[in-house]
Amino acid sequence: MNRSFVLKFSGISNLSDARFAAGAWADIVGFNFNPSHPQYIEPQQAKAIISWLMGPTIVAEFDHQPISWIQDICSELGINTIQIPYNHQDLDALKNLNYQLIGVFDQSDTIPDGFEMAICQNISDYSKLQEHLNTLLNTTEHFEPESMDGVCIHGEREDKPGTRNHEAWNTLIEAWEPLQ
Repeated sequence: MNRSFVLKFSGISNLSDARFAAGAWADIVGFNFNPSHPQYIEPQQAKAIISWLMGPTIVAEFDHQPISWIQDICSELGINTIQIPYNHQDLDALKNLNYQLIGVFDQSDTIPDGFEMAICQNISDYSKLQEHLNTLLNTTEHFEPESMDGVCIHGEREDKPGTRNHEAWNTLIEAWEPLQ
């Protein structure tokens, strides 16, 4: 689908959300590999879900995990785009490994080089980051698709396969359709 903004689904942990994202013509689908995050997914489970997806860019989402952890998971899953905090302790080394980097920013005074895209939590950070990078807002609350780069929608846990209700996501996407 041809939209004027980037649509990213983040923290995908079940096939229902992944298939919805692909059916909604998501540009990016992310899987969270931070074991302390509520949307953490085991690499083998992510691999099974990824095998069902065609089209979107697949992103491995991390927090401050060590570079060896990141390399192992990305190698196992064949992923070359990663999402990390802008101040990751191994940022320079990760840049040298030729990953495409998406940075998660939170009131940063400086924007380090090497990021392809930024994700932020609030509208004031968005305005500052958008001057330098293609930026996604990490919430749909203040998202204005006609004037913004993109949005990041978060996956949810599923009690039993096939039971997730995507009505809220449908409502959002249908509201944006006239803008496409």
